[in-house]
Amino acid sequence: MNDETTNETADVRDEVDRMDGEIRAYEQLLAQSDYQALKHADGALSDEEYAETRAQRAQWRQAINDLQAKEQALLDPPAMSGDSADSNSAESTEPTA
Repeated sequence: MNDETTNETADVRDEVDRMDGEIRAYEQLLAQSDYQALKHADGALSDEEYAETRAQRAQWRQAINDLQAKEQALLDPPAMSGDSADSNSAESTEPTA
């Protein structure tokens, strides 16, 4: 592995670590607002009272999904077109018994 590849790998790890930290922060915010979701589910909060929290939780979940997708793209970059090694080793998508 050359120095450039090592640096790129370290940069990817650093970026993934940063995104993991963001994901954990969003997950903590979701956990901290779980009680409001439960109160709403139990009928202790009206739809109107819960609306702002519902919208905020949806934004946090979307942010988590976006960060996870970015992480996946960094960790599994798409194969270069014309790269016969990757096209011949595609995994089967059929379920196993």
